[in-house]
Amino acid sequence: MFNKDKNAPEVIKQLELERFPQNAGWYKLVLHDSREECSKCEKICEIANSTTMLRLVEKNTISRWTRINSTLIRSFIAGDPLEVSVYRGNGLVKVKILGNDFSANQHPILVLPKNSWSKISSKGEWSLASFLCTPGFEFEHLEIAQEGWSPS
Repeated sequence: MFNKDKNAPEVIKQLELERFPQNAGWYKLVLHDSREECSKCEKICEIANSTTMLRLVEKNTISRWTRINSTLIRSFIAGDPLEVSVYRGNGLVKVKILGNDFSANQHPILVLPKNSWSKISSKGEWSLASFLCTPGFEFEHLEIAQEGWSPS
């Protein structure tokens, strides 16, 4: 189990995490499960049923707003609480804290509908969460907002 006794570099090394695009933390693909042919387009393609990955962000990680075309389930694993800002295009940005301190109104899991914009940041030294995407996540479907962009 990971706790406060471990620092981010130790967790990154132990879990063999890789850099996330735009230097937005670290990740590891855990599962990209069975594929099936896509029936929604003319070309032959494959879509995973689901994808699970680990994400670690450190306190100084600069995270941009991102969105994907999948439902995204984020679960807190270890470290410090993770702040998740969510924008669904309705003019409101909601901020939730993923963590295990229920007396501080933290949540262990958060579900984001597909195509929601979100941004994450650690509320301490580092935060580790899992992300489950359904249908599966593909990096070519990851949309990263321009630096400085924020929903209005």
